[in-house]
Amino acid sequence: MTERASVDLAIVGGGVVGLCLAYEAARTGQTVALLERRADFAQATSANWFRILHGGLRYLQSLDLVRHRESVEARREWLRDFPDLVEPLPCLMLLTGRGLKRPALFRAAFAMDAALASWRNRGIRPDRHLPRGRILSVGETRDLLPCLQAPGLQGAARWTDAVAKDAARLTAALAARARAAGAELRPSHPVQEILVEHGKVHGVRLANGETVRAETVVTTTGPWTDLTLAHLPSVRRRDLFRPSLAFNLVLDRPAPFEGALAVQARRPNAPVLFVYPLQGRTFAGTWHAPWIGAPDAPQPPERDLLAFIDDLADALPWLDLDLDAVQAVHAGLLPVGAAGSTELTNRPLLVDHGAEGGPSGLYSAAAIKFTTAPQLARKLLASLPRSQAR
Repeated sequence: MTERASVDLAIVGGGVVGLCLAYEAARTGQTVALLERRADFAQATSANWFRILHGGLRYLQSLDLVRHRESVEARREWLRDFPDLVEPLPCLMLLTGRGLKRPALFRAAFAMDAALASWRNRGIRPDRHLPRGRILSVGETRDLLPCLQAPGLQGAARWTDAVAKDAARLTAALAARARAAGAELRPSHPVQEILVEHGKVHGVRLANGETVRAETVVTTTGPWTDLTLAHLPSVRRRDLFRPSLAFNLVLDRPAPFEGALAVQARRPNAPVLFVYPLQGRTFAGTWHAPWIGAPDAPQPPERDLLAFIDDLADALPWLDLDLDAVQAVHAGLLPVGAAGSTELTNRPLLVDHGAEGGPSGLYSAAAIKFTTAPQLARKLLASLPRSQAR
């Protein structure tokens, strides 16, 4: 067995949460080793997200002002820190006077958003500034969507979020930032065991026999969390990450709008979906389905794929969609509150295993959204005892 010098923090799992945590910890002066079993970072769910960085407008519907502010701040942070990779994305939702799709409701939401997020452009490069939302007239809406078929149209709500269209370049930038801050990033280094002595973690053993000593170990392995911790009998078995399937489609059709268009099939309780242009095609998402399989390489069952296509075809009939239009499927697993559900948890997974009878110094973290991963990383660091967080 080989052993190397100890570090303050060992992170198991190199998805977006692991990369953000490595950066945040290293820039506070901690020595960090990020260990990822794959050859590249931010694979699996972190590579298959929809790439839109939402500013939390939807949270105003339930008056969840905390999550709205978190989302606005997270979107601002991405635009500030990565202005060459993250850009404004116009978003459009048709207003037909049914349910929440009423001009008066969106005017109120835009006014509230403007008041609560007046700082949304602070520190952002001028060409990345986001305008406040507004209501378009019926004429303006039809000019933008000449193929539109929408009985009872009363106009459209237009707002601006952010998008990272090149996910691979953004991942590379996250990794480069963490390395520049002093973190040691080690892809192709699967962790075989988390080492515990006298009820406290003291490092990890890699599959190659190497031992990395660490005062604190954080698992950021998402749907693999339970498998990562399975060899530790003192860790509570409580389905730390109950997975559901989330997937997006690349369609071999031109996008109907220069930005993101929110669409909804006419059937009762149909989900709101978004489509936007990506490399000359249409990127559509996100569809959610229950998942009970293994976490490796999840793919949607044919019935869910067909249901997704059917809803898009109903909402966008002029695109003449069918299964042959699907060029690629981007699928990942997100945490839900109950097994077999598609209702995502309200808050990211953040567990101090020592506080639950497990080894002290052992933590687990998983994000619900790519957007708020940096905030989750800082929240975790703030929760560490002072002796572990410098």
